[in-house]
Amino acid sequence: MCDGWTNSLNQMHIINFLVYCSKGTIFWKSVDVSSVRSRDAEFYYRLLDSVVEEIGENYIVQIVTDNEAAMKAAGKKLMLKRQHLYWTSCVAHCLDLCLEDIGKKPSVAKVLDEAKKVTCFIYNHIWTVDLMKKYTQGKQILRPALTRFATHFIQLEEITRQKQGLREMFNSKEFKESKWGKQKSGPAYEAKKLFWEKIFGKKPMTS
Repeated sequence: MCDGWTNSLNQMHIINFLVYCSKGTIFWKSVDVSSVRSRDAEFYYRLLDSVVEEIGENYIVQIVTDNEAAMKAAGKKLMLKRQHLYWTSCVAHCLDLCLEDIGKKPSVAKVLDEAKKVTCFIYNHIWTVDLMKKYTQGKQILRPALTRFATHFIQLEEITRQKQGLREMFNSKEFKESKWGKQKSGPAYEAKKLFWEKIFGKKPMTS
């Protein structure tokens, strides 16, 4: 299995290689390709081929990489040379790209942006996170996911799932008497307004 990533601080590009077998997943090695000017199909083909050679062709059945065009071309070329090997794209990366496209649709993007405003307000303050957990029985509405864009949709799902607890939180005496509950504009007011109007289809309840 091959997975590349770039360090945003120094732009170092690393490719990790892992081996999956009946014993589990084993880290094989990392390769720093930051200095490579052209990471094209030929480069990736030579790199993948060299790793197959290191591990031993007889021990490998399948090669898994991301969906980058150059990597796909390299995988197909490797299959021509080593005909018992199969190249497949990473399922998580495929789902990530699908969800990214879905999230770009105006109607979906609007809903995700509104959910983000509610989540950002709550998680920007320790006090509101603690208050939320009090009314959701300790449940979170923000959870990391295997794919980057899945996080946005899981966030939306959790807001809907915990809507009763969130309703009680926004309507609680603690929140109404807090500095955020008294605001008539800004992130707190916007989050409360969005929550009531979008989830319950009514205006925010006033004290």
